[in-house]
Amino acid sequence: MRLFVFAIILSISISSCQKQTAETTDIPDIAVGCNDGIQNGDEQDIDCGGTECGPCTPLISATVDADTFSTSNVTSSYNNNVLFISGTRDNPYGTISLNFIGTPTIGTFTNKQGLYLGSNGVQYTSSNATISFSKVNLSAGNAEGTFSFTALSTTPPVDSVVITNGLFRRISF
Repeated sequence: MRLFVFAIILSISISSCQKQTAETTDIPDIAVGCNDGIQNGDEQDIDCGGTECGPCTPLISATVDADTFSTSNVTSSYNNNVLFISGTRDNPYGTISLNFIGTPTIGTFTNKQGLYLGSNGVQYTSSNATISFSKVNLSAGNAEGTFSFTALSTTPPVDSVVITNGLFRRISF
C-alpha cells in the first residue's frame, strides 16, 4: 500500500513539473497607433514620424495665468550664439517667445529672456525666465525642454502675466 501511495505522489510530482505550452495562435497582434500616447513601432517621437504616422511637428505649450497655451506654429533659429524660439496660436491669439543667449546644453538656466504677446495686443517682457534643456543636439540642430517666467507689460497700466508649465518639443534650428 505504501508503494502504491508513493507511486501516485511520484506520478503527480512528475506531471506537475512538465512544461506546459499554451496555444497562442489566436492572440491578435497589437497595432501600433498614432494616437495611443506612446512612442512605439518606428515612430520618431510620441505618435509621430516613421512610416505609419504623420511628421513630427514642433510644439510649444504652457499655462498663461489660468489659460492653456498650445501651438505647433513654431519658428526657431540659432545665430550668433542666440537661440530664439517662438510659438504663435490663432484662437485666441497669443505668442510666447524665448531668447537663450549662449550655447544650449542640457541643464537649467535662469535670467533668460521671455516675451508674451497677448490677444489684447499688450506685450509682456521678462528677463527672469528659467529655461531647462532636457535634449540638445547642436550638430543636428534640435532641442527640447521646459520654461517658466513672469513678465510685465511694456505699456501702462503695468500688468503682469505668469507663464508656468512651459514645454518646447522637437525644436529645430
